[in-house]
Amino acid sequence: MPKGGIDPKGPYGAKEAGMSIAMSAAQGYGAAVSNAIGVYMDSFPLTPDKILAAIKEKKAEATHHEEHEEHEEKI
Repeated sequence: MPKGGIDPKGPYGAKEAGMSIAMSAAQGYGAAVSNAIGVYMDSFPLTPDKILAAIKEKKAEATHHEEHEEHEEKI
């Protein structure tokens, strides 16, 4: 919702309503990493430690799921 008047420094008098340009890059990197590793990353900043932890957690969950399925088949 527009506030105030026309901004003489903005293109065609427009005003920025938030940090859309600044946040777009971070969101884009997060989406790229999420697509690459198959884990939704929503904690910024993305660090190698956070990415590695997410990969390890995903692998642990997959292993647990496989063990559960094997146990169910034996029953």
